[in-house]
Amino acid sequence: LILFSVLSGLANGPRMGWGSDTTVYRLVGGAGGLVIFILWELRAPYPLLDLSLFRNPQFSLTMLSGFVFGAGLFASGYFIPIFVQTIQHYSATSAGLLLAPGGLVMMMFFPLAGRITDTIPAHIPIAVGLLIFAIGFFLIQAVDVNTTFWAMVAYTAINRVGLSLAIPSLSVAALRSVPAEKLARAASSSTFFRNCGGGIGIALLTAFFQQRTQFHGGALADTQTWANGTTMELLVDVRRLLAETGLPDLNQTAGALNYLGQMVHAQASTLGFKDTFLAIAVVAALAVGPAWMIGRTGPEHRR
Repeated sequence: LILFSVLSGLANGPRMGWGSDTTVYRLVGGAGGLVIFILWELRAPYPLLDLSLFRNPQFSLTMLSGFVFGAGLFASGYFIPIFVQTIQHYSATSAGLLLAPGGLVMMMFFPLAGRITDTIPAHIPIAVGLLIFAIGFFLIQAVDVNTTFWAMVAYTAINRVGLSLAIPSLSVAALRSVPAEKLARAASSSTFFRNCGGGIGIALLTAFFQQRTQFHGGALADTQTWANGTTMELLVDVRRLLAETGLPDLNQTAGALNYLGQMVHAQASTLGFKDTFLAIAVVAALAVGPAWMIGRTGPEHRR
């Protein structure tokens, strides 16, 4: 119920306004419920979420890294198909096929990642995985309507390499940082935070995307004036094409303006997607530092 309140508030904020009663009530209710939940869990003899585990810096940093990875994993599976369907006009089948090679990459790299985790400290593949994931999304943020299918496949496969390298190490780092009697609680907490990162990450990134699209739409609309030679040339060309179909002058003007509006909206959406992909890359890159610090808080560094 707490997560529903927070996620619905974040999702409705861009559409209904961040100051609307519904949005404020849901966010405040979610925050209040979270405070009550934390206080209850601290006193419960058998807590649903064992908060005492977070006294361990290694466990806390691992959960933070898992949260970021969860957000990235869910976001990549959400925004990339929407981008190629709305901007590049792919069919749903083509969008699904675009993500399929990334799944094969993860399937091939998971056994290798497991072997790596067995031989070197867990913080190294976690940090490297985050860095590779950030690089993948940094490449994706440069895409546009002309980006080829196979280029998108390659960019998506790169961030899947980062995910497959880090996910096994995240589980290992979380379990190694707690006493044996709390392994089950640590495992459930790890899964919860990864999924929670996915839900909250998508809600925040969707709000960010909508805000950036509106910003770019307003900025582009301000440039579409009678003094803009490129705009006027486009309108003239579209009117000429419509005139060849036999439409009256009034309909020609309306059709040209409608086409211009569609182009502005498409460009604003493209820029909004690019900003969102860049935001994912930046967050993942910033998380490399905390992920590397996992190795500095392990048992060998606390002795």
